[in-house]
Amino acid sequence: MRKKTKAVSGADEQGRSMINIELSPEAQGAVDDACDKAGMKKRELVARVLRWFAGQDDEIRALVLGSIPKSVAPMVARHLLEVMAGVDSAVGHVEEKGRKRA
Repeated sequence: MRKKTKAVSGADEQGRSMINIELSPEAQGAVDDACDKAGMKKRELVARVLRWFAGQDDEIRALVLGSIPKSVAPMVARHLLEVMAGVDSAVGHVEEKGRKRA
């Protein structure tokens, strides 16, 4: 069983917690670049990404975590994008927009 210490759990008066993460050099570079472009600190960038992830439904979390088999992941991703865009079919939606312009 993992021993919890203030440094590990990091819970403060506001119910927040601190975590330590290890990143590959490539991931660290991407985080540094994103922070530089957005003008924010690493802590804020990571907090925003984790808040976004926490607010997603199970399907999106499964896609992000790689829990959906690669054979069906494109179909699931397309379906989720359609749901988020509020269209019945992304392909049909694009074709319909093309017909309206013509």
